[in-house]
Amino acid sequence: MKLNYLFVILLITSFLFPQQSQAQSTEPTIDAISAISIDSENGQVLMSQNADEMLQVGSVSKLLSVYVALKTIEAQDEWTRESIVPISDEAYQLSQDYNIGNVPLRQDYNYTVNELVEAVSINLANGATLALAEMVGETEADFVKMMETQLLEWGVEEFNLINSTGLEDNGETNAFSAEVAAIIAYHLVNDFPDYLDYSNQAEAVFTPNTDDAIDMNNYNQMLNGKPYERENVLGLMPGSSEQDGNSFVGYSNEDEFGIITVVLGTEDEDTRYEETDRLMDYSYSAYMKELVVSEGQPTTQVNTIKVEGSFESEAELIYGEDMSLVVPIIDTAPRLEYKFSINEALFEDRSYLVAPVEQGEVVGEMTIYGAGTEFTYLPSTKGNHVPVVQAEPIEEAAWYVNGWHSFSNGVSNTWESTRRFFVDLFN
Repeated sequence: MKLNYLFVILLITSFLFPQQSQAQSTEPTIDAISAISIDSENGQVLMSQNADEMLQVGSVSKLLSVYVALKTIEAQDEWTRESIVPISDEAYQLSQDYNIGNVPLRQDYNYTVNELVEAVSINLANGATLALAEMVGETEADFVKMMETQLLEWGVEEFNLINSTGLEDNGETNAFSAEVAAIIAYHLVNDFPDYLDYSNQAEAVFTPNTDDAIDMNNYNQMLNGKPYERENVLGLMPGSSEQDGNSFVGYSNEDEFGIITVVLGTEDEDTRYEETDRLMDYSYSAYMKELVVSEGQPTTQVNTIKVEGSFESEAELIYGEDMSLVVPIIDTAPRLEYKFSINEALFEDRSYLVAPVEQGEVVGEMTIYGAGTEFTYLPSTKGNHVPVVQAEPIEEAAWYVNGWHSFSNGVSNTWESTRRFFVDLFN
């Protein structure tokens, strides 16, 4: 939707939030090379430490592989989550390596997309990752190109992808920054929220009720019953590399406030979970999430927009969806600024709408800021924007009504011009 700022109103108003007496927590220094914490709904950055530094991430890159596989499969009519995934010789051989994350695969067994995605999410299964990549991309090399294309679509420019699995190849493995890892996780949990049904399982059985049933034990040590268990952690994935150490991408949801954390480059496996715990503690103690506008709420912050060619003289605008902001927990509640921008395609260089206008038509977009507070959002995330739509259909009036309106307007304009002429003449 192409927008401009023809209609702009800046309105500063108090948040309707309860005053908070708790002081904002001090931002921690994370014992890792880089780290970031973001709101999982809007992509707002809550904490950042060297988050743009590119590091080798190992299995963390499987999050991107899963995303690209699911996106491609769901876009194809011939594929579903229950489609059978072919097992090539390469995928079979890789799956037999028990020194890395895996579930052993057979070439004479029918594995579904769901089963292999679950194996990747819980067991970091490399053979299953390769099988999904070859199904979607035909070759792993072509699948890696699809991964690169997806990152570019999200506005990511700095990365180095070698394969679909994150396994090391001649001392190198997939590399990107903590910020990029957060972007990948953001799109995964928002576009495919059921992915969390895979990643939040501490244990599961691969191909249950068969002779080849295998117990899977989730590598994520922050799930229920694990050594670093934290309530409300639902995923996502650890990783490591010889060069840059251990990493973890986490997702937590407490009281409908979801956050994504990324910790890259710790010296040992335990530290990545300890530092993730600290990062989550900080995020929840320093910020609160509050509903700013609700779907269907009138947009009182927008100047009147006229309508031509209808019995309706003004557009009736409402918010098209809920909008929440994450704000610091401070003694004085922040204030809001609103900026409205029109949908240029709908206005076509006019300052008014022309009937007909459908119910739910996106008339523009409202951007909401916290006055005096800098909010940063990751590229390609929702950000602080909410669509503004027409509440009811605006029907086009009959031709003779429009003709009468044009005649009336012409007479009115002529009279006004005549009045101004004589006023100027005698003054």
